[in-house]
Amino acid sequence: RSVTRCRRLIAQLWFAPRFLPPPEPEREPVPSNLQANSTDSLSALAALVRTVARTGRCETTVHTYDRRRSAEITAHTVGPDALAETSRTSFSGKALRCDFASRMLADFRFGEAGKTDFTPLRGSAWLADIIPGRAPVPVRMTIGTRWFGDATSYLTVVDNVTATVVAERLPSGR
Repeated sequence: RSVTRCRRLIAQLWFAPRFLPPPEPEREPVPSNLQANSTDSLSALAALVRTVARTGRCETTVHTYDRRRSAEITAHTVGPDALAETSRTSFSGKALRCDFASRMLADFRFGEAGKTDFTPLRGSAWLADIIPGRAPVPVRMTIGTRWFGDATSYLTVVDNVTATVVAERLPSGR
């Protein structure tokens, strides 16, 4: 077990664990080659943040697999945008707008119900330099859904704190 002291940007994500239901018989299975070398959606967002920090642009493509669906997410730079003040977030001001499209690669529903699965879901992420010397942070995201239209999330708080990182080595075979 090792302990390292370093400056870290801490992100708190609140979610409710959910268990995936068994595969639906009316969907095609996801082939193993699409499961391999994929990432989850949160890691895809982290890849976008790293790309913007490195290049100042949004151009990136990632493959995701969430234990049910396989998708390809492609992002591109729209450009600088001015976000107005709102009661939903503590951030307003200049941000880089990145638009993205998520195109499903596998887990299509069979028959008529699956026709909408071929339509890419679109969204936007606004990233801003809110802590000097740090990577830009997503301050707002709008993501299209198949169920109820767009879902928008807003950054509410960021703390630049000194964190203690504890790395614990797992025994071999785990």
